[in-house]
Amino acid sequence: MTPSPAKRGLLWILLTIAAIPIGLVILWFADARYSDWRYIQPWQKVQRGDSEERVLALLGRPDRVIAEHSDKASWEFEHKVDWYDAESVKQFRYIPFSITGEEYGISFDSSGHAVSKVHITSP
Repeated sequence: MTPSPAKRGLLWILLTIAAIPIGLVILWFADARYSDWRYIQPWQKVQRGDSEERVLALLGRPDRVIAEHSDKASWEFEHKVDWYDAESVKQFRYIPFSITGEEYGISFDSSGHAVSKVHITSP
């Protein structure tokens, strides 16, 4: 027994309506992954001592610039974090769209060289 054309039309409409939210979720997830990837790749290329101009060339304009003063610095590598004495006076913060509140930070000394690199995330 085959469904009538009216039932097939109704079924098509219901499937289309159900596909819209599923498609939006997939699109949102893909955008979030791209946004995160867009910061991870260049952030990993930043080296200690890089100039503000190089960081801007790699990551673009920061979402926030924070005036800070610190005498301790951390440099985050892929699997470890080094702590050392270094003065920082300014930090660039890059904030991808993320449900975990991720931020990528690069701090600079008074001469404009990178002294700290951190990846902040909230559990």
